[in-house]
Amino acid sequence: FGEARGRYPVLVGGHGTMKDDRPEKTVGSYWPYASTIFDYIKRAMPFGEAQTLTNDEVYALTAFLLNMNDVVDSSFVLDASNIGKIEMPNAKNFFDDPRPDGQTAKVAALCMKDCKPEVKVIGRAKVIDVTPDKGGVAAKAAAEAAVKAEPTQVAASAAPAGDPEAGKKVFRKCAACHVIDSAANKMGPSLKGILGRTAGSVDGFRYSKAFQAANDKGLKWTDDALKAFVVDPKDFVKDRIGADKGRTRMAFPGLRKEQDVEDLLAFMKAAGGE
Repeated sequence: FGEARGRYPVLVGGHGTMKDDRPEKTVGSYWPYASTIFDYIKRAMPFGEAQTLTNDEVYALTAFLLNMNDVVDSSFVLDASNIGKIEMPNAKNFFDDPRPDGQTAKVAALCMKDCKPEVKVIGRAKVIDVTPDKGGVAAKAAAEAAVKAEPTQVAASAAPAGDPEAGKKVFRKCAACHVIDSAANKMGPSLKGILGRTAGSVDGFRYSKAFQAANDKGLKWTDDALKAFVVDPKDFVKDRIGADKGRTRMAFPGLRKEQDVEDLLAFMKAAGGE
């Protein structure tokens, strides 16, 4: 989560890049105030369904983004009483424009009177079909590799090309809903022993219709299948399971970087995925 897909902007990472020729401006590396995150989500998100979230949902999403950027810990509860106290990493690099005709003077001169009483959403991106939903070259390559494997075949566990320590950090994107070191289910099923396991088969977990269908088909979580899934879950569900709209209950867009995929697989193997 947060690494962007297609036209979506990157939300996580970029620390230490502000002086680079091509700085990566994310919530953690660039944005000066946590309240700006709240305001943007409140006004414009979710994409295609703007202004449909409650304040509690917006606070929760803001806290999640702050946690993903190592600004607050995972147990932090964000609300109106403390959002103004959050210290963003790049806040000190923002300052008032001292020029008499600069932006600071212009903002101070705004009257803020006779403003329009309300903002009305007159069209949604989801309806006019501009929402990007493809994973690009990396997703297609991983999906093609996965298709070559028989659904019922358990691939031999080759030595992972990734770094387990780096993969541990990538797994933080999964940890909100999954555990891998125990058989406990959270919002998502336990990932302990997932490699070689039949999809949709964890006892006690209520799966979506898509993964119930995957279980009926005997889909196995091989290395290639798991890689294809984490690159683009939506396309994987469409191509491998045959669900028309690629829908599951998992709100995860996929990993953009191939190295992150390899690192994640290496960590999962080391941490209990095999």
